[in-house]
Amino acid sequence: MARPFAERLAWAALAFIGLVYVASLFFAVVNRSGDGLLVAYFVFALVGAPVAARQPRNPIGWILLAIGLAWGLNGSLNGYAFYALRTQEGSLPRPDLSIALGYWLWVPAVGLMGTFLLLLFPDGRLPSPRWSPLGWLSAFTLIFLSAISLFQPGPWSNTEFPQVDNPLGIQALRPLLFPIQMIGIVLLLASIVGCAVSLVRRFRSSRGQERFQMKWLVTGATITTGAYLSWFAGLGLIELLNLHTTPLLYTVVEEVTTSSFLLIPVAIGIAVLKYRLYDIDLIVNRALSTPA
Repeated sequence: MARPFAERLAWAALAFIGLVYVASLFFAVVNRSGDGLLVAYFVFALVGAPVAARQPRNPIGWILLAIGLAWGLNGSLNGYAFYALRTQEGSLPRPDLSIALGYWLWVPAVGLMGTFLLLLFPDGRLPSPRWSPLGWLSAFTLIFLSAISLFQPGPWSNTEFPQVDNPLGIQALRPLLFPIQMIGIVLLLASIVGCAVSLVRRFRSSRGQERFQMKWLVTGATITTGAYLSWFAGLGLIELLNLHTTPLLYTVVEEVTTSSFLLIPVAIGIAVLKYRLYDIDLIVNRALSTPA
């Protein structure tokens, strides 16, 4: 990809993602919901755009943009559905389709962050060829879980809209849905843990400036991975005990987990600004000097 085209594409993507987050914030305000936190995930795109513009052949910047876009679309589509079903019932068409198109986006939002972002950081390449099976497993898992989440039949029992059926649902999947979902979740957790291990191994073998660049992401990824695994363990315990009310401790862990996601782009941002990762300061200085 040519550098000038890549720069324009990266900044255009950032502008588009910004509009998506404006829509998400609008629905959060008019719905008086607690989804306003999702707007903070725009930081993924803010960090990713200059990285993609500076090093278009490095997938890290584009992955950050994709994560930011997935979170933004998830928030705006869910906000649209909430407005049409709760705030002003019947005011907007096809809220069921909006839920369907937004629900599956948790997979790339969480999956890319927990797998390829950690596996390929910072140079966009695998630590060594022996990690390629983990890359293929992660790719398969994300595609598999995305398809299951998009086409699962019946209502979304684990969302704010348990009474709404999935218009894209494939009824033939209904008898197999639970075991298929469990397989996908296990594969996702295994992929996340494996990619986190690869990041730690890369950090331990790094030296000098690269070690300083990586230590923030290693710290943030360790906290986020631990919180995410704890949240999943709590979810599994609730399902196992068949609890009809959500324990307060689980709610706290869930909030901590979703907030911890922000540690990832913040850590990369610190590496970029403080330790000159990707030499992004050249782009920032050029952008600031252009008006002059």
